[in-house]
Amino acid sequence: RNHPSVVIWGLLNETPDGPVFRHAAALLPRLRQLDDTRVVMLNSGRWDLSARATLAGLQAWHPPDRLEPCVTYNPTDRPLSGLGITWAPGQMAFHPGRDGEYAVVRWTAPATGRYRIAAAFASIAERATTDVHILHEGRSIFDGFINVGGAGPACQWSGEMEVAAGEKVDFACGWGNGNYGGDTTALEVTITSTEEGTWHAAREFSVNRNFYGPWAYGSFAPGPIPDASTFEPFPTSETIGAEDHFGSLSNPGSNEWEDVLADTHPYQRVPHTAAILHFLRTCTGNGKPLFISEYGIGSAVDLWRVVRHYERLEATDVEDARFYRERLERFLADWERWRLAEVFGRPEDYFRACNAKMAGQRLLGLNAIRANPAVVGHSLTGTVDQAMTGEGLFTTWREFKPGTIDAMADAWAPLRLCLFAEPVNFYRGAGVRLEAVLANEDALAPGRYPVRLQIFGPANALIFDRRINVEIADPKGLPEPPFATPIFADDLVMDEPTGRYRFVASFEEGAAATGGDTEFYVCDPKDMPPVDMEITLWGEDSGLSQWLSAHGIRWRAFDAASNRRDVILACGTPPPPGGGAAFSALLRRVAQGCTCVFLCPEVFRAGDDPVAWLPLSPKGTFGPIPSWLYL
Repeated sequence: RNHPSVVIWGLLNETPDGPVFRHAAALLPRLRQLDDTRVVMLNSGRWDLSARATLAGLQAWHPPDRLEPCVTYNPTDRPLSGLGITWAPGQMAFHPGRDGEYAVVRWTAPATGRYRIAAAFASIAERATTDVHILHEGRSIFDGFINVGGAGPACQWSGEMEVAAGEKVDFACGWGNGNYGGDTTALEVTITSTEEGTWHAAREFSVNRNFYGPWAYGSFAPGPIPDASTFEPFPTSETIGAEDHFGSLSNPGSNEWEDVLADTHPYQRVPHTAAILHFLRTCTGNGKPLFISEYGIGSAVDLWRVVRHYERLEATDVEDARFYRERLERFLADWERWRLAEVFGRPEDYFRACNAKMAGQRLLGLNAIRANPAVVGHSLTGTVDQAMTGEGLFTTWREFKPGTIDAMADAWAPLRLCLFAEPVNFYRGAGVRLEAVLANEDALAPGRYPVRLQIFGPANALIFDRRINVEIADPKGLPEPPFATPIFADDLVMDEPTGRYRFVASFEEGAAATGGDTEFYVCDPKDMPPVDMEITLWGEDSGLSQWLSAHGIRWRAFDAASNRRDVILACGTPPPPGGGAAFSALLRRVAQGCTCVFLCPEVFRAGDDPVAWLPLSPKGTFGPIPSWLYL
C-alpha cells in the first residue's frame, strides 16, 4: 500500500447533487472496509453545493433514483436561481425526463360540474425547449410548444368544460426538441367552479403528500404524444437544503465526511485581469482551509505538428488524426482568408507563439494563488493535453510546451517571492501599488531574514531601493503560520519617463527564493504626438467630447453636407434622424474620402440585431467569446 500522504482516493469530480452524488456519499463505509489508510475526497469542485446553496428551500417531487422528470415549487418569498433557472416566489414548474418522460401535474375533479380552466406555460430556464399539453381523460384539449418550431417562450390556454366527478385533467411537459437539458417550464393553473370554488395548483402544492386534495404529481411514459394511461405518481419528495451537509473529505481511519476543507475550481477568463488576480489572491474557504482542486490555463493545440506526428506513424485514419486534420484544414482556410502570413509568417510560427503564451499566463495566475494565505493545496489543470484540448503542460505526444517547465519550476518552488504592481499601465505622475508576499512551505528555519526591494527603470536606472527584515515563525507553533505571508506594501507616485519598470525583490542572506520579479509601464502624455487636425464626431457621446476638449483636441459635430475629408469618430447614439438615414449620410462621407473609426460595436446595433447597421456584406455575427481556461 502507498503511504496515505502520497495517494488519495477521489470519488467524484464536478458532479451536481443527484442520485450519483448521493450514492458516492453513501459509499464511504464500504470503501473504508477496503482501505482505511488514505484520505478520500468526495466531489472535486463541490458542484453539489453550488445549486443547493442558491436553491435552498426549493421543493420537488421526482422518481426515487434521479431528479428528472420532476415537479418543483418555490415556497419562499425570494427568487431562487441556480443551474440557469430562476423560480419566482410562489412559482410552480416542471421538467421532462432524460429518456423523454413527460412531467405531469394531475387534477381530479371532486364533483361533477362545469369548470373554467386557465393554464399558462413559460420557460424559466435560459431557453427551455418543450412541448406542453392539457388532457381531459387522456384526450388532448391543448397542445403547444415553448421555443420550438418558431414558438415563443410562453403559451397559455383557457376554456370551460364539463367534468365528471373523479375525471382527470392532466398538464404535461415533454422534451420538445428531443433534448431534455435546461427544460424547466413554469406552470400556472387555476380551475374554477361556481359551485365548488377555486383551485390553484401552485398555492396548493404539497411536498409532504402526493395526491394532496385534487392534485397529484407524476410522469407519463416516453412517446410521440402524451399517454395518460401511463401515469406514474412520483414517490419521492424533498426540500433542497433540508438534508445533512456532507464535508469534502474523510481522513484516514474516519468513517465520516469531515467538513474541514473547502474544495473549489476557480477557473477564470483569460488573459487574467487585475480584478481576477485580486480574486485569486483573496478567495477563501469561508473559514476553512481552501483546496483548489482544479485550476490552470491551457493553450492552443498545435494542429500542424499533431497532424505531422500521425503522418509519421502512418496512422492518418484513426479517429483523432481525422479530427485534427479536419481542424487544420479549416484553420488553413482562415489563414489564407485573414492573411495571417503577414503577421506570423508560417502556421508553425503561429502555433508556437500560441503555446509559448501559455507559460507566462500560468505563472501570472499561480503567482496570485501562491500569495493567498487561505490556500493550502492546489491540483493542476492539466498534466497532458487530452480530449482534443490543449490544457496540458505537455502535448499528447509528450512534448513540453515552450517555457512551461521554467514557469512551473518558478511558480511551485517551496520558497517564492510573489510580487504585485497595480495598475500595470498608467500615466506619468500617477501612483502604483507595490506588494510583496512570501510563499513559504516550511523552507526556512525560524528567524529574521533581510530582503531587498528595488525598482529599475529604462536603461536599468535605479528608481526605488528599500531593505526590510522578514520574521519567519516556528512552523510547529500554534496557530500554524499560513503558507503565504505579506511582507511589504506601499504606494509610490511615479513621476518618471515613459518606459518599462521592473519591481524586484531578493533575500540578501540565508535564503534563495524564486519569483521576485514583476513589471509595469509608465507613459508620459507629452511623448504622444500632437493632434493638430480637427476631429469630426458622429454620434452622441458627451464623455468623448469632454475628453477631447480636456486634452486640447479640437472637434466638430458631423455635417452630412460637408465635402471635407475628415477623420470621423463614430460612437454613442447615432445622430438625428438616426437609423438608416444617419448611416447613409456617414457612408456617403466615407465614399468622399473621409476616414471613419468606429469606437464601439454598439454603434451598429438596432433592437436585438447587433450588426444591423454594419456596412459589410456579409455582415456576419457579433457576440462575446467565452474565454476561460484556454488562451
